[in-house]
Amino acid sequence: MILPKVELTPSGRPKLATGEIERVLLDKVDLEFDGVGGTEGCQTAERYQNGYMVATSHRLIWIDAAATPNSGRSCHLPVDSIHSTRKHVQYGLNLISPKVRLEVKVFVDLGSKPTTSKYTYSLHMI
Repeated sequence: MILPKVELTPSGRPKLATGEIERVLLDKVDLEFDGVGGTEGCQTAERYQNGYMVATSHRLIWIDAAATPNSGRSCHLPVDSIHSTRKHVQYGLNLISPKVRLEVKVFVDLGSKPTTSKYTYSLHMI
């Protein structure tokens, strides 16, 4: 899946659309694709690591922490393209900080871009 690029402010925060409200900010978030995926105009990969996620009223935004304040591989997923979600919790040696995986099924078009259509694709946020 190819996700749209995100514009960032000079301070490294995502530029929000009119009426868009930031809901949640999570750090230490990896973006894992079902197969190969990525951001428009950037190198594709199976996984983008060490970012943070901003959930807004309109989008799920993954910020490439290594590139900020530049956008780097930062990308977003429109909320209306989400088909379904599933949460997995993994407890390791550190019981205080379990790893949570959010599996997001996404509607994509034939060009592997998010849409409100009938084709689905898996995206994992760790």
